[in-house]
Amino acid sequence: MHKQRLIIIAVAVVGLISIFLPWATAEGWGETDTANGLNDLFNGMFALIGFAAAAGLAFVGDQKKPVTDMFKWGVVAAGALAAIIALIDLLDIMSTDATGFGIDYDPSFGLFLTLIAGVVIAAVPLVLGKE
Repeated sequence: MHKQRLIIIAVAVVGLISIFLPWATAEGWGETDTANGLNDLFNGMFALIGFAAAAGLAFVGDQKKPVTDMFKWGVVAAGALAAIIALIDLLDIMSTDATGFGIDYDPSFGLFLTLIAGVVIAAVPLVLGKE
């Protein structure tokens, strides 16, 4: 299997795992709670679909060659979808101000991992696209 395809699959697996890791942490009134990407079903499911699509497209075609043509742009779009979803959630969490209620919202490591995985998947077909 071509190294570009292997990288896409490996990063997609990391991205899929990151959806189940904490995306946000809420602290207040002496308690702490976390939410993963699937707690917000709309956003987490789109990121999950993006990572699954990228991994699936990496298995299409001649495995000894890099992903090319429309499949290449499909992988880029799938990675970009996951990254955009993560960025929207990151900005949403960072702009949430509930300090007046004694609650502090912060993004967590799963969200950052999702964002990084999406960017890497979108970049790999463009950077490692040559045979």
